[in-house]
Amino acid sequence: MRNVILVFLFSGIAYCSVAQTAAYHYNRGTFLSSNGDFNEAISNYNKALELDPKHKDAYFNRGIARYRLKEYEPALKDYCVAIQLAPEDVECYYNRALCKTKLNDLAGALQDYNRAILLNPQYAQAYMNRGNCRYKLNDKEGACNDWHRASEFGLHDDNNEKFCNQLKGVK
Repeated sequence: MRNVILVFLFSGIAYCSVAQTAAYHYNRGTFLSSNGDFNEAISNYNKALELDPKHKDAYFNRGIARYRLKEYEPALKDYCVAIQLAPEDVECYYNRALCKTKLNDLAGALQDYNRAILLNPQYAQAYMNRGNCRYKLNDKEGACNDWHRASEFGLHDDNNEKFCNQLKGVK
């Protein structure tokens, strides 16, 4: 009986240890990333993902670290996995749109901004960036509409307002 209890205790400790290790590396990566040590943060997120391959936040935060290092393709892949794991996470779509914009996939970025706004209709920064994307795609009226919506939610840009007023013929 005593041997059975010890085996049970040791197997429980081993299970907790693995879970804590994945969490430890994720938390350490988050701390390092917040202090600007993106390469070391990525190493910790990698370790967390080795231990827990379905850790959506580790993919998401590794994507942020890679984005900050201008590693847009790997960041994009991380956001794609994060979206597979959490298809209703608005920030995943928003950040993937940022990567697609940097990679000049404006049509793809527009789709992701659309999804982010669908998930959070008051997401001012998504409206602002979708407007910027539409502007680059030569949809000036759509850009002005989005910039106006962003302004309604508290994100205002005087240059955008001037441009839109000129477009409408307003002084």
